[in-house]
Amino acid sequence: MTIRSFDWDEWKNWSIPKVMNNIKKSISFESIGEMSFGDALWSQEGMGIYVFYKDDYVPLYIGKVASRSFLERISGHMDTHIHKGGSHTGWFNTFQKRWVEKFDENDTVAKKNYLKSVAFTTLKMPVNNSEAIKKIEKLMIHCYNPTLNKSTMISDNSKFHYLIENIERPIGDIK
Repeated sequence: MTIRSFDWDEWKNWSIPKVMNNIKKSISFESIGEMSFGDALWSQEGMGIYVFYKDDYVPLYIGKVASRSFLERISGHMDTHIHKGGSHTGWFNTFQKRWVEKFDENDTVAKKNYLKSVAFTTLKMPVNNSEAIKKIEKLMIHCYNPTLNKSTMISDNSKFHYLIENIERPIGDIK
């Protein structure tokens, strides 16, 4: 069984720019479609940051879970049931919606393509610090500029701008 997750003590000393390199060094690429149900469930316990990426380990989408569980949030990205009005994409399914738009694929083709070509990893954080989860997600999005995240760069007038000076520090030190 491949656990696609890192506990806080395993990654809190990484710097933001080293996150994806450290993931690549630690776990081999395994697409979502290749994961067993058990692997997927165990990888989705807790709260923190999650990253969807292709086999080059370049993030496609970075998200956070600060009030629910990874299981609820990540499974929402896979929701393709039909809604009123005919939409096949779930309400919280930001990943699939943006994949469909970016790669100009219909819902069914998009799901098949990302199930076979995209992996995810969860980076667990202490559940009592939703502000830290939000800040680290913002910095990771700023650093990696993922294709499927919108408004990725922290601007000069952003309330998160002060965080940029901390981007090379260990993640656990970011305040």
